[in-house]
Amino acid sequence: MQSFDRYDIGVVYSDMDRFGRENVTSDMPVDVSLAEMTKRNVIHCASLVRREALDLSLAFSIPADPKTEHEDWLLWLAVLRQGWKAKKQPAVYRYRRHEEGRSLAKAWAGNTYFERRGLRHETITLFIALSGRTAVWPRFRQFLDQQTWPHHQVRLVLMDTSQDARFGRRVRRWIAECDYRDVRYFTEAVAEPGLADQDRRAEGVGDKVRLAAARIYNRLAREATGEFVWVIEDDVIPPNNAAELLLRGFDEHTATVAGPYRSRFHDGYVAWRSGRDIIRERGDDVETIEGNGLGCTLFRIDVLREALFTCRQPPYVDFDPAFYERLKTANLKVKLCWDVECGHLENDTRPIMTWDHWPESWETADLSDYRAGFLTGREACQWIVDTLNGPEPAAIWGLSDGDAAWWCYDALAKLPDVDRRWLDKLAGTSGLHPEDRDELWPLFDQACRSAPHWLVQYNWDTAERFTNAALTAHGVTIDPEGFGYARSRKRKVDCNVVYKLLDKGLWWPLLEGKRIAIVGGHADELAKRLMDMEFVKGTGGDEITWSVAATQSCPDKSMPKLYTWRRVSGEFFVAEWDLLLCSAGSLSAILCEQTRRVGREAIDIGVLDHRLLKN
Repeated sequence: MQSFDRYDIGVVYSDMDRFGRENVTSDMPVDVSLAEMTKRNVIHCASLVRREALDLSLAFSIPADPKTEHEDWLLWLAVLRQGWKAKKQPAVYRYRRHEEGRSLAKAWAGNTYFERRGLRHETITLFIALSGRTAVWPRFRQFLDQQTWPHHQVRLVLMDTSQDARFGRRVRRWIAECDYRDVRYFTEAVAEPGLADQDRRAEGVGDKVRLAAARIYNRLAREATGEFVWVIEDDVIPPNNAAELLLRGFDEHTATVAGPYRSRFHDGYVAWRSGRDIIRERGDDVETIEGNGLGCTLFRIDVLREALFTCRQPPYVDFDPAFYERLKTANLKVKLCWDVECGHLENDTRPIMTWDHWPESWETADLSDYRAGFLTGREACQWIVDTLNGPEPAAIWGLSDGDAAWWCYDALAKLPDVDRRWLDKLAGTSGLHPEDRDELWPLFDQACRSAPHWLVQYNWDTAERFTNAALTAHGVTIDPEGFGYARSRKRKVDCNVVYKLLDKGLWWPLLEGKRIAIVGGHADELAKRLMDMEFVKGTGGDEITWSVAATQSCPDKSMPKLYTWRRVSGEFFVAEWDLLLCSAGSLSAILCEQTRRVGREAIDIGVLDHRLLKN
């Protein structure tokens, strides 16, 4: 009691003398820091603690698992995080260890550091420096939405270095809609705009990049909070479960655990083993290395906080090798977790459907009516199967971004702020050539009018906003009940679910007992794959009860499809088949509608044939 001589002393502890099965005296440190306690527990469970410290810290509200987690460790961490101090006193606590002891059983049960330390309860800081990569941001934002570490256990820090007001507004709109509870967004000019995507091998560029990166990480090191800080570069996409996998790589002797990603500048990964030996081939599990790029790295906060990032001091001028070289003096391990291998994306603004290709007003379009009433997920997959197996002839086809651009081209071209070159590129991805337009446009328009159902691209924000704007420009009315076109109502179904038929186990039931016709760029290859018994069983199928009655290959998008249409509309429909599988861009809509009119079933499978062939 005498040791509680300051108002901020929350815990008084002592050395511990273990006897019985063991005969060991633990010499506990005189000063216990929070950083030290995150690595190992040095306060025994019979220490004296202020009730106020327990109440303020809510220590007993942590849902600890007594079979795997050290409850006293979690309790002391909660108290120290509140700012309370721990003080050592001279009396020795004697603790008898015996074979049936519960604590001994737990200690020797093979539980990992992740389990003993109760890291599943951990709140981590996730830090991302955003350089303004507009082509990559939608994919990175998708990762943030889908990553599986509980979002209420993440402090999200977004440092916007883009100096791009429009990009900043886009990020802040996402923040307003996301489910992260603790988000900080701030801007800082660390270098000239666009530097991140310049050629780093060009004279002077590499030095500027290193300088900017060191500024970013020094700011992070001074301001980060919590015990673990996860750094991700904005062009690196980790697996959705990366946070847990990285945390599972830690023990008390580990400073960082990283996810590997390939370099753009050499053949191998941005990681190296002893002697700066670049890692070129994928490894297994978790291995100890010498260092890595910081594209996806989880740090212990004390390691980061004590670091100063430099970029001009030989022999390690790069900020990341210099950091890891200095870390060697701490005798802590650096690890690479191969299950967290990341994608490393190019910020290529040339492809269509990037944010910069349309007016900013489209970014803020109200999609509530557009989204309402959509059939999605397994419900939509089941609807497709039920409709095509029903008693009435059915045609199910989709409007993707390219289809909408081709169909609504004239209406979109009249808008003053639409980039015509971009619109031409986008319309070209519909699979139809400009020379097809005069002859096939009336047929496509009639298919739009006649079809009872449309599958429309949904749940990918980029294409979704474009499609909404394109349909509106073409005079399509949108409400929760569906789409209105030419005085008819269209059911709203997510066309992306076509690609999920295989995942949901409904692709093979769709084909049961059918005589199949296939039209697409890979028609013959797809026919062989559908009749491959090994592949069918390997992807959840049973027996092959279907047959392929006809195939028709289409030219690629650089060639007109007029002649394909004439062939398909002639001899192709003479053959005896029940179900048409189309992978022919906007031509699929015409073929599916023609199929319905002659009393058969058809489905636009989009690029599902690519996935089936790839598998």
